[in-house]
Amino acid sequence: MKKISLLLLLCSLVIICSEGNCDNLDEEIVKNKVFLKQSYNDFNQNLFFTSKAQFERLLSFNKKIYLLNYYIALSDLYISLTKDSKDEKEKYLNQGIELLEESCVLNKDFSESYVLLAYIYNLKVSCGDDPVSLMKKATVTLKTAEKIAPNNPRLYYLRGISNMYTPEVFGGGLDKALADFNLAILNFKKYKITDNTLPDWGFDETYYYMAQIYERQNDIVKADFYYSKSFEINPNFGLLKNITYPKFSLKRFKGISISPLGGEILPDNNLIVVIKHLVAKEIRYTLDGSDPEYNSSKYTSPITIDKSCVLKVRAFFDEEHFTDILSANYVVKKLVDNQYKLEKSNFSSGLSYSYYEETWKNLPDFKLYKEIKSSTVKGISLDVRKRESNFGIVYNGFLEILEGDAYCFYLTSDDGSKLYIDDELVIVNDGIHDSMTLAFQKVLSKGKHKIRLEYFQRGADMSLKLEYESKKIKRQVIPNSFFLY
Repeated sequence: MKKISLLLLLCSLVIICSEGNCDNLDEEIVKNKVFLKQSYNDFNQNLFFTSKAQFERLLSFNKKIYLLNYYIALSDLYISLTKDSKDEKEKYLNQGIELLEESCVLNKDFSESYVLLAYIYNLKVSCGDDPVSLMKKATVTLKTAEKIAPNNPRLYYLRGISNMYTPEVFGGGLDKALADFNLAILNFKKYKITDNTLPDWGFDETYYYMAQIYERQNDIVKADFYYSKSFEINPNFGLLKNITYPKFSLKRFKGISISPLGGEILPDNNLIVVIKHLVAKEIRYTLDGSDPEYNSSKYTSPITIDKSCVLKVRAFFDEEHFTDILSANYVVKKLVDNQYKLEKSNFSSGLSYSYYEETWKNLPDFKLYKEIKSSTVKGISLDVRKRESNFGIVYNGFLEILEGDAYCFYLTSDDGSKLYIDDELVIVNDGIHDSMTLAFQKVLSKGKHKIRLEYFQRGADMSLKLEYESKKIKRQVIPNSFFLY
């Protein structure tokens, strides 16, 4: 009997709500808006589904259907962005289109529905289905939105995104996108929301995409400025905080390279050092160990080093924006007989290796892990691996040097690697990264020199290559015939 009474009570509540007598609908919309924004900050598919369900539940109020459809469609749009499958993307975009087309009928004066509908039409173009027709629909729909509310900031924000990803030959381009984004910002600043149930998203994203354009154009100062503005508006913007800005920071604060990154120089000889930065306006350096300032020596061509020194380098975007300092030590060293004491007299061609399987972000202390396999190999090769990701290899042996000289070693890897010569760590190319080359020059006498090479692969592409050169040897991969164990 109690269950029947409870059921009747619930039914009566639904009836009352459906008649439009519930006063807390607006409060629920605002609360769910906040949750949807948090879901976007985390960019979490499960949270998007929860947000969608929350707005769908509010449809039982039978009020503001056009607005609830809008937020359900916005949730569908976000869900589509988390999908890899074309069919899955299209499924949620189509659901969003259906809801927004209904909203446009229910409230012909609500410009937000037209703006979001045009955006979804543009997103559907990437699915490859009738792009010409979809682009025409998007253009017409945006014009309708502009007639209704010419000062809607999201109108210009979404138009900017469209132009950003449309080539100039097709009427888009970065300059047009920047003009649209500037109009969006102008209108966001003027935009005074009086009804908290209405859409208010997009201001932080407008600054974000402006920064993206300037980063593409290698204008690091402006990119950094607009990323910072986006952070000011939304400190929890997950895409910016967790993915985009950390990558940008490598370009903004690091990204500088010295080759070779330190080494030994024979007396009365010199070493040519090349410094690079992808996007910096200019590079300043010192050779006395002091920190480079904006008025320090300007790098214009490779530096010739013929004495012991500490090279310090910093890239400048302008006087107030610069990278971290990168240092390299160079030491004059005489050529002496091989001081490395060999523990054996009989050698075989090739290298010994140990193979490991584990997940790392950096090279570990391999002594703490149990090897999966150990054997010998003709030279440095990744063919000994048993899988495509999450493994490590340590190569050990000796390098035969036929003539004493200064040898520059180049270690290229994706992901991390380290090179030891005669038990000295000479190159650290560690961490998860794309294929990258670091160099170090070492004075070596004639004879056998102990060599150890550590490598790990986390995922995606992989590579490992060890080269050397001297005055008489052109830069080349070290031949397998010079490896011994």
